[in-house]
Amino acid sequence: MKTCTKCGETKERAAFHAHARSPDGLQTWCKACRSAHAKATYDPAKASAYNTAHKDEIRARKHAYLQENREKERERIKRWARANPDKAHAIKRRYAEKHGDRDLLRLKQFVAENPECKNIRRKELRDAYVAYVMTRRSKLLKPEDIPQDLIDLKRQQLKLLRELKEIKHEDR
Repeated sequence: MKTCTKCGETKERAAFHAHARSPDGLQTWCKACRSAHAKATYDPAKASAYNTAHKDEIRARKHAYLQENREKERERIKRWARANPDKAHAIKRRYAEKHGDRDLLRLKQFVAENPECKNIRRKELRDAYVAYVMTRRSKLLKPEDIPQDLIDLKRQQLKLLRELKEIKHEDR
């Protein structure tokens, strides 16, 4: 139990935020008092005016942080995307709608400049792709559940099917 110095009420320790430098490891005000104080003193117009006046400084500071902590930020974004798959998918979809033409043009330009790379990923038949092909219609199986021997057999089957398709295409 601890007494809040703002409201004077004695509350459970869980009602106080952590504060490493205080002797008991807790803030002096309870969470409710801190929240009420923050809401009462925050002025959105003042914050907006500050952000507008210092726009370039803020942008430079963020850019410097991201440059120094690139890997850390990538990991943070990956964790967030794994925890929020629906939101991440929506963000990717909005980006594709907004920049799809530009990305498609860049891809076409890359393929024109590097014709040997046109279908490089499709021709590889990597383990992850083959396992995905085997499990994409199953709600019970996951790609990591498939043994390597079975993946190798499926890869051979897919290669044969591709060769047959090419032969049929050439016969036309």
